[in-house]
Amino acid sequence: MSDSSDTTMTDQRGPCISDGRVQARPALSFGEALYRLRQRQGLQQVAVARAARVSKGYYSSVENSKRFPPSLRTIQRIAKVLDLTRCEQADLEALAEHERGGADEDIPLPLLRLLARMRAGCYRLPASVLMQLNAELDAGLRPGELPDQGRPKRKSGEPT
Repeated sequence: MSDSSDTTMTDQRGPCISDGRVQARPALSFGEALYRLRQRQGLQQVAVARAARVSKGYYSSVENSKRFPPSLRTIQRIAKVLDLTRCEQADLEALAEHERGGADEDIPLPLLRLLARMRAGCYRLPASVLMQLNAELDAGLRPGELPDQGRPKRKSGEPT
């Protein structure tokens, strides 16, 4: 898998960072994203299904959004067949998690995709920042519940 090009999911819902700016994208389902990725490679459904060790019928129903997205292990096999970058695979995994309802319903898909890409190492962030974000996510913190970042406590009567 190569990580040099990250253009295939440009129509995906969620943030896409281009020239330092975050741009919103129209919504695509997991099946639609999978279809576009397969078309990019010029492969037939049967070829992808065979190489990913799933039935053609199952693959077709997933791609046509008639079934829930496959397991993470199956997505990884499909990603290998389609020669996806790790960032493209992270996008696909986030879409699958969202559609299966495995993610917290309060977390919007764009944030899920961003987190999946961060975990996949698609962005260059200091390890300390990633560790802090992971700790906050593991603790189940929500916006507005972020821990005090060492700011001095306000004295009573001070303006907010």
